Amino acid sequence: MDCSGAIAHPPKELWQTLEWCVTLLTLRGLRQCFSWIPFVGYTALYRIAHSK
Repeated sequence: MDCSGAIAHPPKELWQTLEWCVTLLTLRGLRQCFSWIPFVGYTALYRIAHSK
């Protein structure tokens, strides 16, 4: 078995798995960002309300 050929031309399954992992990480990252938005918003509102 020639390993250099396998590295130069990875199997389609490997690319699909990598794509799936990247998509999952990206979605997870986006979801974490969105979950932070309300927290940041509430913190800002709290500070504005208590700064007067």
